[in-house]
Amino acid sequence: MARPTRIPIDDGVNDWDALINDNLETLFDGPLPVHASASLTESNLASTFPAASFDRCLVWVNHSVVGYTLYWSNGTNWIPLGVPRQPQTNLTTTTSQVAADVRVRFTGAGSVDYDFLAAASWAGRTVIIRNDAGAAINLDPNGSETINGGGAGVALSLAAGSTARVYSTGTALFADISL
Repeated sequence: MARPTRIPIDDGVNDWDALINDNLETLFDGPLPVHASASLTESNLASTFPAASFDRCLVWVNHSVVGYTLYWSNGTNWIPLGVPRQPQTNLTTTTSQVAADVRVRFTGAGSVDYDFLAAASWAGRTVIIRNDAGAAINLDPNGSETINGGGAGVALSLAAGSTARVYSTGTALFADISL
């Protein structure tokens, strides 16, 4: 798709319309600037730029493993774009989900838990969890939330050698498990 043609505003009075013309020229004739800072990471993104204050905005976030990752705000949460760039997280102990989790792989010998964040904080996203551990792992919903309509706060057991694809609706979690 071609870049739209810029239509200049008559800036004969060299006042407000000249400023608009300059801004349009910046938007149409060059790359669009998006905030990027080496000190902005996933851990401090929400406190630095509250998602509610930056609805429908973009920001580059410094990811220590894959480099900068583009995030957008839906008015409630910051959501990473470019999901294929997200690294696989390898775990051996009970762990709580982090916002950047996309692919999680458990290894080790014992039974462990994967504790999910509140469903509202990652609504519309999916986490893939692979169990290569020697025992089942427990997928624990947050508080009274449910997985697949089960009991409130009841964990789902993921057998060794299985993979779960867990989706958040914002109020509940749904898991599709395959061997």
